[in-house]
Amino acid sequence: MPAGQPPIFALAALAVAAATAASLPGETDPYYPQFHVRPEQNWINDPNGPMYDARHDKYHLWMQYNPHGRTWGNMSWYHTISDDLVYFKRLGVSLRNAEAYDIGGVFSGSA
Repeated sequence: MPAGQPPIFALAALAVAAATAASLPGETDPYYPQFHVRPEQNWINDPNGPMYDARHDKYHLWMQYNPHGRTWGNMSWYHTISDDLVYFKRLGVSLRNAEAYDIGGVFSGSA
């Protein structure tokens, strides 16, 4: 290989990384999780605030969510509800980082 040229595997790795970053899997993707609580697309993280609402007989689950991409960032809370903890209804983003004091994200925990 001539000096100054990158190895072919490095170019292949860059091509795969670029293709992966450009694609946004959704429910039509055969490898997208089918048996987990998940949003339609994008990145999720820690489950937060699981609770049972006895008055309405519903389970609630929130999770950290990036509504803008498949990587960490723009931390918001995504909300789902269930009657049986098997089938979940997606309610979308319920807390978002919209104010100057939480521009880095809406997180669980306290200082």
